[in-house]
Amino acid sequence: MVVESEEEIISNFKEALNITKICLLNNKKEMMKNFRKGEKLKDLLKSLVERSKKHRVWFKVSKVSKGIAELSLRLQVKFKAKGFLSAILKVIRELILILNPIYRFFLKGKALAYVYSEIAYKWGNKQAINWRYDDNYAIYLGFMSSNKAFI
Repeated sequence: MVVESEEEIISNFKEALNITKICLLNNKKEMMKNFRKGEKLKDLLKSLVERSKKHRVWFKVSKVSKGIAELSLRLQVKFKAKGFLSAILKVIRELILILNPIYRFFLKGKALAYVYSEIAYKWGNKQAINWRYDDNYAIYLGFMSSNKAFI
């Protein structure tokens, strides 16, 4: 077991945050400049895959993304080709999105919002059709339907 100092942990965390910001902003020039160090990218991808398996959302990732992630972690590949880097970027962005708890609340609440709006519309509320397009309402329903909603 390797024990890291606080400074190493903080620097690794900052580098992972920078990579995450680059992934979310989709700035390809910055991506190419900062992703030349393939081991940091591989560590980030490995931690995201492990977190998604731990939180049981790995099954929501597309098959293509799963394949790209698993092969790039298993094989000794170098992260140099632009096409491969953009594919890895899409996988990382998808994993970050799926691991976001608000996104999970949104997915759960979107189905509920559709059902609730349909019921209310049948009862005579003509404005209820707009409920299914309200993202904040869907997040609220997803949050309230989860076990984590303690208010």
